[in-house]
Amino acid sequence: MTTFKILIFFTLSISNAFANGSTSSYLKNEINEAHKAYLFNDTATGLYALNSLARLLEHMGPDELSIEGTNLNLALTYFRIGLLHEKNGDELLKDKYFSKAIVLAPNSEEILTNDFRSLVNKLDKNFSE
Repeated sequence: MTTFKILIFFTLSISNAFANGSTSSYLKNEINEAHKAYLFNDTATGLYALNSLARLLEHMGPDELSIEGTNLNLALTYFRIGLLHEKNGDELLKDKYFSKAIVLAPNSEEILTNDFRSLVNKLDKNFSE
């Protein structure tokens, strides 16, 4: 395991212990760290970080779902996982995660994969600058 993966694992393990008492700043930090791993590291590290974030967002309680648009963040996380699987050439997993993302998106019946791709590309570009 690389040092970065160990750091992510340690951060998310400690953070998961406090997940029930999530705050807006806690959630922003977890999203930010996973997003950095996705953008600036290898595919395996990005998948590891995004899957950890997805598990955290999936297990947040109903009262916490309004924090920072958790459903939208989960949708974006799923879509980014799909993009990494696409990069690896795994069409089945790509389609699985794209579908999970689209179902969670607001007005999901109107959202298309290309719409999501455009949104993610724009957000990622802004984050990288």
